[in-house]
Amino acid sequence: MRELEPLKRCRPKPVAARVLRLLLERRDAGLEIDPWLPFPQKHCCFSFGPQKGPVPVGALFLLWSAGPPYVQTCPDCKATAYMTSFGGLLSDGGGHLICPACGGMWYQFLGGLGRVADWLKASPLMGTVFEPMGMVFGAAFCSDGGALRALLGVAEPPDEEEGVSFRIVNGPAFSVDLGFEKVPPGMEA
Repeated sequence: MRELEPLKRCRPKPVAARVLRLLLERRDAGLEIDPWLPFPQKHCCFSFGPQKGPVPVGALFLLWSAGPPYVQTCPDCKATAYMTSFGGLLSDGGGHLICPACGGMWYQFLGGLGRVADWLKASPLMGTVFEPMGMVFGAAFCSDGGALRALLGVAEPPDEEEGVSFRIVNGPAFSVDLGFEKVPPGMEA
């Protein structure tokens, strides 16, 4: 793969950073974690495993073991930042990294959505139960991470996401930027 571009700053994600910090502490303490628990995010254009669900923590653990681009140094505090979602459009795609130390969120450009898929196809996920099984364009496989947040004792709801909402006069409302949420069968709230 090619050299990575510098990280771009996004809005801080304090709740996601807390979930990530507690998840890593739990893993490092050797405590049980269901690897299929989805991480809270609204940016991932890929589904994982036979259930084609949102990005599970087991997949993230495998990706993080591969190093960059999935794990990088936080530009603000120099701690380790971890990629928790990935996706994009035709010419702009990448991943969002969260720093569990300072709560910063960063965007790593990797290329278009096809290039992001290439990164995942070259990752340690291939040949495992966490292999990417689906990809959507202009949408995301989202999760509020409710079960993971409950396991970790995080009562706060997920961080607010960027986006712009519009209402057509006498018509339906829709959101731009995050696309439409795709909920896999059997994963409905």
